[in-house]
Amino acid sequence: MAALRSFLKFAARRDLASLSVIEQALAVPMKRFERKMVGFLTREQMLAVIDVPTTTWLGQRDHLLLMLMFNTGARVSEIIGVRVADVVLGTTSCVRLHGKGRKQRSLPLWKEAAREIRDWLSLNPQLEAGSALLPRRDGAPMTRANVTQRLACRRGGHGLPT
Repeated sequence: MAALRSFLKFAARRDLASLSVIEQALAVPMKRFERKMVGFLTREQMLAVIDVPTTTWLGQRDHLLLMLMFNTGARVSEIIGVRVADVVLGTTSCVRLHGKGRKQRSLPLWKEAAREIRDWLSLNPQLEAGSALLPRRDGAPMTRANVTQRLACRRGGHGLPT
């Protein structure tokens, strides 16, 4: 609709003979609609999701994924793009995120999140600096579809919004 309106404004300047028809077309109002408010989890709900006990490799990876998302507030694409080299563990730990438009930002990590990353890396010594911090079972980086699937699995049984 916006492209059509832009073209009609252009045409009105070029073809004065059709100006009345173009003005009629431009007078048609743009459709307005209400956007649904994005939902969120309460702190208690988020902690209930994160604290699901698990001993499986996938469960531990998902636990770290959710903790990092909760800790940083990052987009899914930013979290799944984190490489081992993007994590700095020390007295003040942080993670470097690669956002939209090649933007980079560095965010502090909670002590608990840093401890979880240390545990994850000791559990997965095969992960190199260039490896995805949160890989799939085959070692490739996770995709947004993988995260959606994993969240759907965790959502069950917690009374969380769908």
